[in-house]
Amino acid sequence: VVVDKPGTSIAAIATGFVGPAYGTPDVEASIAAIGVLADASFGRVTVRLRQELNDVPWVNLSWSEQRTSGSLGWRTRAATDRVAPALTEVDRIVRGLAAQGPTEEELGSLRDREVLASAASFQTASETARAWSWVLCYGQPDDVLLKQPQRDAALTADAVKSAAARYLDADRMRTVIVGDWATLRGPLAALGWGPIEVRTAAGVLVRTE
Repeated sequence: VVVDKPGTSIAAIATGFVGPAYGTPDVEASIAAIGVLADASFGRVTVRLRQELNDVPWVNLSWSEQRTSGSLGWRTRAATDRVAPALTEVDRIVRGLAAQGPTEEELGSLRDREVLASAASFQTASETARAWSWVLCYGQPDDVLLKQPQRDAALTADAVKSAAARYLDADRMRTVIVGDWATLRGPLAALGWGPIEVRTAAGVLVRTE
């Protein structure tokens, strides 16, 4: 989807996948998988696009868990003429993770990050209440929260690879770009990824090409 903003030289990019629901057994593995791709420090997309190619200034990881499904993705920005090359690199990286899984170094970094994040979610009374509210609202057993650090620490490369193959399927990846359609049109069409929806800032569909 391209949200047309004529005259824009820097495009905003948001990429996402449908993820697992809250309490699903492979939630931790799926969050680890998206972390391998888009962690702000060591994510493969981050390292490639920001540090090696200098195409983007940052990559922000995002994920959510709801009652019946969730979302996994990231956001970034790039100069208009670098959007299509960046998306090409993203496609290659996503397919590589599903095929190869994480390295041991990536897995160690992910375990450390998630265990610390679990501990941080209980630092204040309000954060503790928020963590328990998800369990209660979605009718999940207490162990979904209480044993999360153990599940994070027990993550394996095979589990993360399996989650990547299941949820981070490049053929089902969805991308929204806010930028100048007149400039983006040729390079994006040349990717050959299928129909492109062009919408206004209000979300109104203008055309599909």
